[in-house]
Amino acid sequence: MSSISRFAFRKCGFSALLAAIFCAGDAFAGGILPISTVGTSASCDFNDLQSAINSASTGEDDLTEIRLSRDLNDQALTITNRNLVIDGRWPSCVDDLPQLGLLHTLRGNDVDTVMRFNGSGHSDGRYSVDLRSLIIRGGGADNPFSDRGGGLRIEEGAHVD
Repeated sequence: MSSISRFAFRKCGFSALLAAIFCAGDAFAGGILPISTVGTSASCDFNDLQSAINSASTGEDDLTEIRLSRDLNDQALTITNRNLVIDGRWPSCVDDLPQLGLLHTLRGNDVDTVMRFNGSGHSDGRYSVDLRSLIIRGGGADNPFSDRGGGLRIEEGAHVD
């Protein structure tokens, strides 16, 4: 099933019965909550994390959840103007529940920042990224005057939990 067809409406201003059916999970104030999966099997939506990030909604009121089901190497990821949850607790792309205690690793290329966040396009200057159960390592650049390197680089308008 594609990430487009797997979404839950998070605006719960309709009847109590429909709210109970559609809004039983974590509430997000507005928009839709598309879910994408990243892994190596044919049941996954994406094979690489940057493609999943790029396909995520850019709507200010939307939140995209990306379920990571494998470790990734050689990462130099850029997240711009997106509300995201990147969750490393998923053993496979077809599981319905995360596995408590499971961690996935995002390893950099030992040259660039592993994950760079920029939220400058939001009307109030703020996007949110929630990283769950991830080990981030392998950011590079020994040069202290370089803007490259490290695990996370958080630029204007981004908020990382």
